[in-house]
Amino acid sequence: MNILILGSKEYPIGSSRNEDRIPSGGMETYIDDLSFSLSKKCRICIITRKFRFTKQYEKRGNIKVYRVGWFKGFYFRNLSFNFYSFFKSFSVIRKNKIKIIYTQGIIASVLSFFLSSLLHTKTVCRPAGLCYGQYKFPLGKIIFIMEREMYKRADCVIFHSEEERLNLIKKLKIKLKKYKVIPTGFPVEKFNSRDKSLKKDFGFKKDDIIVTAVARYHPVKGLEYLIEAIHILKNKKIKLLLVGEGPERKKYERIIKKLDLADEVLLTGFRYDIPKILSISDLFVVSSLSEGLPTSLLEAMSAGIPPIVTDIGLPIINKINGLVIKPQNSKIIAESIEFLIQNPQMTENISKEARRFIKKNYSIDKTVNLHLEVFKSLLG
Repeated sequence: MNILILGSKEYPIGSSRNEDRIPSGGMETYIDDLSFSLSKKCRICIITRKFRFTKQYEKRGNIKVYRVGWFKGFYFRNLSFNFYSFFKSFSVIRKNKIKIIYTQGIIASVLSFFLSSLLHTKTVCRPAGLCYGQYKFPLGKIIFIMEREMYKRADCVIFHSEEERLNLIKKLKIKLKKYKVIPTGFPVEKFNSRDKSLKKDFGFKKDDIIVTAVARYHPVKGLEYLIEAIHILKNKKIKLLLVGEGPERKKYERIIKKLDLADEVLLTGFRYDIPKILSISDLFVVSSLSEGLPTSLLEAMSAGIPPIVTDIGLPIINKINGLVIKPQNSKIIAESIEFLIQNPQMTENISKEARRFIKKNYSIDKTVNLHLEVFKSLLG
């Protein structure tokens, strides 16, 4: 079985070496982990971006990596990458006798629709969250139509949770041809670190309470509400780590300066040592307005960090394996942080349940087998 994966902007993670100032996110991490394990049972082709220190083509075990050009800049990087990917796909599909295209995100899904029509392949889409709400009219409306039309036409749509599926159907008002809920799988043992050295490196005191968010600095992540929540708390012992990078950095720096939070909020930039970051974290927050299923949330739960998440269809049961709150509300975020600090027994219970939930539901082997079931069912 030969599978083509489209939509991952960096493979493997770290190959950019900061050539792109906007770092890769959970989508690329997901493909990194999944493709390696999936390649043990089928042949994988990935079309991704070419960086200065990477080869245009390489074979990594049972994975063929094809790299294409792209233009730098926030508005051009994705558009140019997908443009080149589309034309590269023709030769890759023919050469490798590809029967299934597995897409990540709406742009790759639209390209796959045309490829499938021309080359008679099957399209499996992973939305990884809805994009239309991230853009203003008329672009937001155009993307809404693309998402609605593409996902209802896909041969199969893969979701990371039942909540994500229901959220998509509700917002797009569509009926899916076929779908499968496949939880994200990743090696849980990566997040057993007990290394506390970063606390000192960041200039924090031993008894400081560390609240962490790992996300792109992008409006859809709602990080400004989290920063404002720290201001509302007015507790010098509570420190916020915003791990990531993106176009909103300057905006967050202005908010931090305006609210006099230089000692409480740290923008770390993009980091590769997430297990060490989580080892010093006491609470984890997902303040997003829209998401698929963020890998960072699963990593935090795997490390036993109690999560606070917005009500956007994530697999969190309120006060069982995390807290679920309304989005775009700094006051509620602040109250939730304070609630967990003031209720250590509940926080400990949530920590244990979060880790147990990940071990039970998110093994990489289970994820691979469920993907293979979908692929084989489409091939008949």
